[in-house]
Amino acid sequence: MKVNKLLVLLLAICCIIMVGCKKENGNSNGNNNESYPQAPKIVSTQETIYNDGVESWIVVEASFEDESKMYFVLTSPNTAAVVDRHIFYGQDSNEGYIYRGDVVIPSEIKHLGVVYSITETLGSNKFPTFGRSNALRSVVCPNTMTRISAWTFCGCKGLSSVILSESLKEIGEYAFADSGLVSINIPNTVVTIDTYDEVHPYYPLYALSMAFEGCNDLSYATIGSSVTKLFGTFNGCSKLTRVTCLADNPPIISSLSGIPCLPDGLEIIYVSNQSVEAYKTADGWSQYADIIVGI
Repeated sequence: MKVNKLLVLLLAICCIIMVGCKKENGNSNGNNNESYPQAPKIVSTQETIYNDGVESWIVVEASFEDESKMYFVLTSPNTAAVVDRHIFYGQDSNEGYIYRGDVVIPSEIKHLGVVYSITETLGSNKFPTFGRSNALRSVVCPNTMTRISAWTFCGCKGLSSVILSESLKEIGEYAFADSGLVSINIPNTVVTIDTYDEVHPYYPLYALSMAFEGCNDLSYATIGSSVTKLFGTFNGCSKLTRVTCLADNPPIISSLSGIPCLPDGLEIIYVSNQSVEAYKTADGWSQYADIIVGI
């Protein structure tokens, strides 16, 4: 009898130790939110230097333990961005790394003994970061990421789920255009959607700014409380029927050359109770006054 009790006690101690180790190691990607899966471990890295005749970039190829690969450009001594491996090849290249399945972006990479924090994704109109991959199903962004640049997930028809960083501040032009998103929660930290990026000179100047244009399966969107401007953001989202806007002050919305910011099929717009009247009378929002309700 005493032996049985001792065995039970030892098993209980082992379970406690295992749970403790799991909690300690389960978020090695740097995220505190348990909803963020753990990124695969990077087992090796190698770098290539790209030059467009004006600037040079160091691009690091990271190989993960699950045999997948991801490419990063070193943007400063301690930060890096996710890129397509062919993004700097020039206008004649039509190849790119095809991301598949469920992709978890790590919060940091270690290369030649230096740790780089992943702060953004970089795309261009010819080479979106995730390569218009129809096989990409879901993406989890690390909480270190503050920016998703233009065209990043453009044309990813199989992409139905994205968990955005809780530190995200900017979403670039056409970032999710023509993707398969079903719903999107834009964090409260996001201030700007659809901005022309003057920091990186290889981005072309776009005539229109529509981050979610053509997302035909998008039915619900939540806009964070810090967003102040929306420019043609949901144009062409024919199935978008519900929008929740958490900003107390109505964001500025623009139709951009006659193309509406919000689709005609909207059935209801949720805002905070104290902001209902402000939305109903604000420029751009007043045309939706009949479907604006408080929460």
